[in-house]
Amino acid sequence: MVKFKRSTADTVAEHVHAFWKMLVCEHDEEARAAWADDVNRFFDELLEMDAFGTEGQCDPRGDHRD
Repeated sequence: MVKFKRSTADTVAEHVHAFWKMLVCEHDEEARAAWADDVNRFFDELLEMDAFGTEGQCDPRGDHRD
């Protein structure tokens, strides 16, 4: 298995920014749509585990409260 540098509390923002730049600069709309599907599945799973607080009020996609 290939070893990669792991994100830490000090580097996670830098890694997310690099990932964002890759998506914007190196991928077309179709590829970004596929990534969006994966991100939504990931966030939906976190939401189901109540990772974003009661009724999802801390979800980065927006508040899910009625």
